[in-house]
Amino acid sequence: MVPFKRHLRNIWLQEELAEGDHDDENIDLMTVTAQQKRLAMVQRAIKAWVLITPQEIRRSFAKAIPQ
Repeated sequence: MVPFKRHLRNIWLQEELAEGDHDDENIDLMTVTAQQKRLAMVQRAIKAWVLITPQEIRRSFAKAIPQ
């Protein structure tokens, strides 16, 4: 779960930095609908899952399964 959360956080930060570069576009967060927020989160989750490597999955299972 840690690699997924790390990738998710990095994607979110990249989006925040990209949005911060557009000072001329003042987007009020109150105008963003709940549906748009959910869609953005789902899209971030999809991008984060693509970044997960088979090695990270193996390590996560090895750590979770008691010996």
